[in-house]
Amino acid sequence: MVDGQIIVSFDLPLASPVDMSGQHASLRLYYPVFYYAYSVNVMPSSQQLDAPCRATANPFKPNEAEASALVQLAALSREETPDEPDIGAQFSDEVVLTCR
Repeated sequence: MVDGQIIVSFDLPLASPVDMSGQHASLRLYYPVFYYAYSVNVMPSSQQLDAPCRATANPFKPNEAEASALVQLAALSREETPDEPDIGAQFSDEVVLTCR
């Protein structure tokens, strides 16, 4: 806990190396049937990669319709789940890995 927020950090190792030369990959973390709000930060130490790659965090920025949906989600009790499947994907931050 830091300033009333839960902070988590983890690595996602691959089973075997992948050549990412000239490629990009995207990662969004969310739970498919339950909505929770969190933000993603790319730590400077994570930029020490073997390939000429760069990770960038793109925070979710709601438009008017999404802001309205967030208000509706906030009104749900802990026992309720949203009707829409994969609701978390709509509001998740994205990490993009871009390699030269």
